[in-house]
Amino acid sequence: MNHVSIIKTAVNREIKQQVWLKWLLFGVILLGSLCLGKPLKAQILQQDTIQADTRYPYIQYTQDRHSLFFQNLDTTLQQFHLYNPARQANYENFFLGNIGQAHQSVVFDFDRTVGFQLGFRQFNHYLYKEDSIKYFMTPYPMADLQYVLASLEEQIVGINFAQGLNKNLTWQLDYRRIISPSRENRTSIPAGSYENQRSAYHNFNANIWKRSKNRRYNLISHFLINTAEVQQNGGISLLPEVFIADSVTSRRDTTYRRLYIDTLLQVSNSDINTNLSNATSVLKQHQWMMQQTYDWGKKYVLVDADSVEYPRFIPKQRLGHALSIGREKYEYTDNFPNEDFYNTFKFSSQETVDRMAWWNVRNEFFGVLLGNEYNPYSDVINQKYALKAGLTHHVIRLRYLDQLDTLYNITDRFGTIDTLLSRQYERDLRQSAVVFGQFVNNPITNQALKYWLEAKYVLFGFNWGDFDFNARLRYQLSEQLGGVSGRFALKQLTPDFISQFYYGNHDEWRGINDKKINVLHFGGTYFHPKLRLKVAYDNYTLEDYIIWNELAEPEQLTDEIINISRLSIEHQLKLGKFYLDNLIVLQADNSNKINLPIYWGRQSVYFMGNLFKNAMLAQIGFDVQYNTPYRLNAYDPVLGQFHLQQEEIFPFYPVVDAYINMKVKRLKLFVLVQHANQGLFRQKNYYMAQDYPAYDRAFKLGVHWRFFD
Repeated sequence: MNHVSIIKTAVNREIKQQVWLKWLLFGVILLGSLCLGKPLKAQILQQDTIQADTRYPYIQYTQDRHSLFFQNLDTTLQQFHLYNPARQANYENFFLGNIGQAHQSVVFDFDRTVGFQLGFRQFNHYLYKEDSIKYFMTPYPMADLQYVLASLEEQIVGINFAQGLNKNLTWQLDYRRIISPSRENRTSIPAGSYENQRSAYHNFNANIWKRSKNRRYNLISHFLINTAEVQQNGGISLLPEVFIADSVTSRRDTTYRRLYIDTLLQVSNSDINTNLSNATSVLKQHQWMMQQTYDWGKKYVLVDADSVEYPRFIPKQRLGHALSIGREKYEYTDNFPNEDFYNTFKFSSQETVDRMAWWNVRNEFFGVLLGNEYNPYSDVINQKYALKAGLTHHVIRLRYLDQLDTLYNITDRFGTIDTLLSRQYERDLRQSAVVFGQFVNNPITNQALKYWLEAKYVLFGFNWGDFDFNARLRYQLSEQLGGVSGRFALKQLTPDFISQFYYGNHDEWRGINDKKINVLHFGGTYFHPKLRLKVAYDNYTLEDYIIWNELAEPEQLTDEIINISRLSIEHQLKLGKFYLDNLIVLQADNSNKINLPIYWGRQSVYFMGNLFKNAMLAQIGFDVQYNTPYRLNAYDPVLGQFHLQQEEIFPFYPVVDAYINMKVKRLKLFVLVQHANQGLFRQKNYYMAQDYPAYDRAFKLGVHWRFFD
């Protein structure tokens, strides 16, 4: 490096140290204030003297809009520090450096079901989903406040509020804002992540639940918005002068690429350029849904000690109708395309604007048989099972770029020819009808046998003949022997639209990959709660499966059947107040068309117990995750797809996160040092995708406060 770069690196290192000291001091002061400071501690305890423990059981919600099974709020502290939505899944999701960037699972799974899909799933974990909406029915107000602040100016703000206007009407608002700036728009130190990695999300859900006085009529409705604006930097770009300064040849080679980014003490992130500087992906989703149901059942009369009669209605049969209107739009833009990055330019080298959009109108008619029983001694309805059947009709309108017309016009007196491009958008109208059935018992009951059966079949439409059959059974033999569970799925699905048709500035294909994907999935689990042990095996057989090849193009494997086996083991070892949580996954497949590590694991070592005269529950420890060497996927920012690459194998590299989780009544806090072991090895060797280095060491602080008044 030259003298300027050396001085710049030294200054950056000094600034980082000062910032770390500032954050460490802030964390110590905050922790001491909560644990030892009488005024603040008294305020927290005083705020919680509203008999919250007695109110909590009555604050219930449902996520099953057909059966309306009730659930209670989660109050556990376990893995509270995993605040990133992409890391809250059962298995780890790799994301491209900043929170909000595209993610992919390190463990294979196939969770698609019947229905139209554009095929953009790289932001799924950051979005609100229809099937995850919570409809509250509560006599007391409930408020959830969440705030996460990171040392690199990353922020998450969440506000969730539910209130019962009366005993039969509850409304809820749920809003979340995710902001993760990139290096060039930070106001503090010019280091950390890389350029053009900013992400910004708005997630919003508003819903109501209305019941009639006789409890026969129910109306639920929601309005859902997801907006994502994510910068795309195309990965890191190499500069020859850096190689020369390091006495390495300037030839672009994968070995030197890793050396360039991994020599932590010589090259700062602020000296590293990226491939794209003006590219952005925008995803917008809107949905409105209203469902009305009417119940038939039995009436009971409860008589208290004062001979006062209280009528009770227990629903047994239910008929319902749901109307949903939704829209999704995906757009990729680059105002100054880099000719060295993009392979081709089909109609403009000055600007890229690729977009797709679709509208969906859904009508659903259904009936439900409810196995509800009433206990007059406890005034509680036991919701045991539900048998559902119905018909859903979809009307879908697609809008996508189909072709360009070139018009030649003489525009001035010198006869200059000006070429104008007229974009032709196709409006494709489709429809589909799906018949479905489901038989399920309440998953939160303490029954030894639990089951979940579901079937969907497409009667007519663009995806005629698609079906999805799923079955899950769970049976606990005894406390001494534990239990077993099994799962089975058989699917035949129409491929995503983007894998059949795409027309953009850099890519084009039409009418390909039109065979249906066939999936057979079966698995079993042995679990033993007393031993804190769970062993699971899953097998996937995929026929006519679609992968994204080395050219970032969809390819249907018509002559190859892929078989993937997965073995996972979860175990918790407890020694007094010290815990060791183990999760390991072994994977094997019979092809080289899917990049998966053979082994992935995460170990958590922590102390958990009550401190400060039982005023605080604390969890102090660290997580270690790692995997065997394998070929990570590459990422195409235009298409939003992870695809195969055969150039680089990324080696074994453990990542350590140190954390403290704390709980004082309804207040939960975490302090997290992400990637705490960065710099302990000479080379970083840690990537999320080809040319996309992982997140750097960072300090995170999060607060979650729940109110019941």
